[in-house]
Amino acid sequence: ADEKQLCISLMLKASLFMGKGQPVPIFSVFYSQHQRGYIYMEAMREAEVRDFCRGIRGISPWSIVVVPVAQMPQVVTSSVTDSGFKTFAQVGDYVRMKRKPYVGDMAQIEEINDEEYVVKLKPRIQNKLEHGNKGDDKESRAASKRPASRWFNKTDLEAAGVMVTLHKRGTAKGTLSFYMVGDEIYRDGFLFKRMKSTGLEMGEQVRPQEHELQDWSTAPGASEETRPPPDGLDREDEDKKKMPPPSFIPAKAAPPSEPLVEGDVVIVNHGELRNLRGRVVKAIFKARTVTVRPFDVGVNQDLELAVSTLCKFFEVGDYVKVIGGERDGDAGYVMALNYSDVPSWHKDAIAMVLSSNITAEFEVRLDQLRLTAQRAEAVMELGDFEVGQMVYVQGRPDSR
Repeated sequence: ADEKQLCISLMLKASLFMGKGQPVPIFSVFYSQHQRGYIYMEAMREAEVRDFCRGIRGISPWSIVVVPVAQMPQVVTSSVTDSGFKTFAQVGDYVRMKRKPYVGDMAQIEEINDEEYVVKLKPRIQNKLEHGNKGDDKESRAASKRPASRWFNKTDLEAAGVMVTLHKRGTAKGTLSFYMVGDEIYRDGFLFKRMKSTGLEMGEQVRPQEHELQDWSTAPGASEETRPPPDGLDREDEDKKKMPPPSFIPAKAAPPSEPLVEGDVVIVNHGELRNLRGRVVKAIFKARTVTVRPFDVGVNQDLELAVSTLCKFFEVGDYVKVIGGERDGDAGYVMALNYSDVPSWHKDAIAMVLSSNITAEFEVRLDQLRLTAQRAEAVMELGDFEVGQMVYVQGRPDSR
């Protein structure tokens, strides 16, 4: 058992003792996520702790040792510090499911979109034969076991009377084809599910077992039984693909986007949090998400948001510096914002910038700008004129 489960077992045993009126020698119990294999108990006597821990699987009474007095403050301080750390899941991390019928099953993160995750795991598909063996009464349904885990195979399922259809879905890798059974989709033998963070167990407590990793290494892979051929194309698309290509027309490459960094002011351009503004407080290079501290009243905690849903936010009068494109290195004041045909914030919106020396205006995409405190040196002379010099305005002889 892991450290968390052992602490829970001790708390349950303590509640049973209290319910019977028996004394509980342990005052508190805790663990640190970065100290694997250790839990800490607060008590008066070591012998009483040994007697209390008897019968709890995972705790050996003879492996209990007393922490030296000089180290006790460090143990408590490090545990409190560790409890304040937030676990950030990344694509490729292993997690465990909390929802039936996949409770405890190992899964792997494929996509991250705010607080929603797309994970892949070994399926548990119930065919018609297994459905027929279940009774109609409540006791029979409760006694029936959850379906056994087996890799997806189209031919085997159709032979067992399960209807398999095709389904296309947009993913981070583009539009891909999946097999669909009911409302669940499958590809390369795996089941792909969209889950909230509350339905997943994440962090260091998720430790893939050796037999699970060996089982995953035997996944069937890409074939006609596990992946719809051709991937992402129907027959009409096939015919178009086989046609000779037209004469070469060089496509205009899209300008590269500059990554978000700590300190950037951003706004959510779509989704449930649309128009939420905040400042980036943590950004990992090439990560799909960043940590944003909202400005809006009512949101008191940092949010983990997908980069694809964010756009840099500027206001008229902001002093900015160009960090990409043809005007790289220039600086000036934002004079106007142009959203093109879309009446809202988006990464391709344009800002009209007045250069620092007030001699030119130019247009720059928002993602190529950054707020800066660096100010250009003031230009005191320009050609035959200087600041403070009196001049005549042409066509107005009485003006100067």
